[in-house]
Amino acid sequence: MKKWMRSASSFILVAVVLALAACGGNNAGNSSSNGNTEGTANNGEAAGAEKGEKFTLSLWTISDNADPMTNLALGKAIELFKQEYPNGEIKVEGKGRPEQLYDQLNIAVSGGNAPDLFWSNVGQNVSFYVKNGKVESLDKYAQQYGWYEAYPESATSYQKRFLGDFYALPGNYNAMGIWYKKDIFEKYSLSEPKTYDELLQIASTLKENGVIPMVMAGKWPALVTRLFDGILEMEAGAELHDKLLLGEAKFNSPEVVEAFRKLKEDWVDNKYFQEGYLSNEEAQTNNLWYSGKAAMWYSGSWEFGNLRNNKQDVEGYDFFPFPTGVEPYRIVAFGDGYYMSSESKYKDEAAAFLNAMSTLEAQRITLQQNPESSSARIGAIDLDKVNDTKKKIVELLQNSGSYVPTNEMGTEPRLTDVLFDVQTRVLTGEISPQEAADILDEKAAEFGWYKE
Repeated sequence: MKKWMRSASSFILVAVVLALAACGGNNAGNSSSNGNTEGTANNGEAAGAEKGEKFTLSLWTISDNADPMTNLALGKAIELFKQEYPNGEIKVEGKGRPEQLYDQLNIAVSGGNAPDLFWSNVGQNVSFYVKNGKVESLDKYAQQYGWYEAYPESATSYQKRFLGDFYALPGNYNAMGIWYKKDIFEKYSLSEPKTYDELLQIASTLKENGVIPMVMAGKWPALVTRLFDGILEMEAGAELHDKLLLGEAKFNSPEVVEAFRKLKEDWVDNKYFQEGYLSNEEAQTNNLWYSGKAAMWYSGSWEFGNLRNNKQDVEGYDFFPFPTGVEPYRIVAFGDGYYMSSESKYKDEAAAFLNAMSTLEAQRITLQQNPESSSARIGAIDLDKVNDTKKKIVELLQNSGSYVPTNEMGTEPRLTDVLFDVQTRVLTGEISPQEAADILDEKAAEFGWYKE
């Protein structure tokens, strides 16, 4: 698996993509018009194209997932689509890394040359398109094909709450939390924490025994922000946290200030990260973690792929959600998905292709090879073929009832850049937590983030 990080000037910071997954490999399973989980693509006459007319649908995605020969789910989806529309073609174009894809999308959308379909993370990175009517609502197609029944309610309700409608057919669905080495926890008689204080006590015990409590690839601010996400949810609670991400509450609130303070004092001042963490990349932190010099790593469910690719024994690692203490618990998560351009001439055909991508038949072809891959589709993952850690994550994602997006996805890109900047300056002691919150507040007002 490859993980790409946005720099402060790029359109979106984080797009985490599992191999063979993002362009159909981790798409949802099938659904017919009544939500049948075993059917294939819905049959019917083409609406945008005249009967018998040849047509082409364009799909833009990242380059790593653009080849139907290696992205088996994409290949299966094309096969299913061709059975329904023999005169239709799917032109898949890889546009490089996620940030490169987003840059090219901006140009294409602004020039009225958007592809029929495109991949993206589900968050405020598409807010410009939504506000300007550049993406098509999938609500009627969701009802037609049964997508609302085929996906976790949290994956669809999140879109409606934060984007205003259902715009993206869910693809990957990634839980965020803390991974740990089981042998280190066992050596020091540590158990998964239920509270934040217990987590800090674990970190203290590890440090006292010469073990780095948590590795942090701080060269990429987004990775530090993941820990901040959990702390902010803990301090703000569900209602205020959502309001912050909806522009309905001010960022200079005491809860935001306290979240910055805890990030600095609890983790940096106590030296619970490795020395030089702000300049470290993941290759360096992985070496510390895999070798047993460090115990924990705040990351996501894609670590299954990383562990496997780095020839680690997956059974030697486990995962627990960040102990926010918020009830009912909300998993900090994010997903990606597939959007339809509002300018597409073949919307019904494009929806039919999305439905083919969402079939269990297409989905499972990848999961058969890699059963621990991520997937939003209910029923796609065979829980009899995964370990207890994966089962725990699936349970959190599909049954928590709700999730809060990472702040990098929950705020517009310009404001996310400000968050990364002030976060780093707080950690280095250049500014205080209050000053960081004040700067966020000032920029949010300047960018028109706040709703009147």
